[in-house]
Amino acid sequence: MVQDHSGSIDLIYEAAFVPENWSKVLDPMARDIGAEGTVLFNSRAASTRWLASDGIMDLIDRIVAEDWTSRNPRAARLLATQHHGFQDEAEEFSDEEYNSLPIYTELMQPCGYGFGAATAILAPSGDNLVFSVEKKRARGPVGRADRRTVSTCLPPKRGLPAPSPPARPSRESPRGWD
Repeated sequence: MVQDHSGSIDLIYEAAFVPENWSKVLDPMARDIGAEGTVLFNSRAASTRWLASDGIMDLIDRIVAEDWTSRNPRAARLLATQHHGFQDEAEEFSDEEYNSLPIYTELMQPCGYGFGAATAILAPSGDNLVFSVEKKRARGPVGRADRRTVSTCLPPKRGLPAPSPPARPSRESPRGWD
């Protein structure tokens, strides 16, 4: 079934200025492809700043608590390729790496996750905004059709303003932008 994403780009621009609206972007992005959730983070920030769907907070809580942000080859490899659109981790990491790298063996696999798909957008501010869609391993990979679907939700590669942090946490807004 083809999803109508005509309003998704408008929602992203709106959420960049009204942070409470990020859930209107992140949750459907994941839901449309059967994923658990989406995380948005700034890879160039002095401290890790992020927003995430409630569906992946188990994973995000561990990433932050165990300081995986400083030892995450997933983001580094994504940024090195400078690929436009969502990139499948399975194309960047071998099965051997999936079964030996600590990010997978100590974090992703114990939480039930397989490979995800991600993209980076360079904001006019110079920030690198990374959207990463995470799927449980039991649901299969983020395939080509799924990546095409989530890619249609995004603005042009250099067309996204840097997100503003939420004014205050609330149940309606994704957690984490700090």
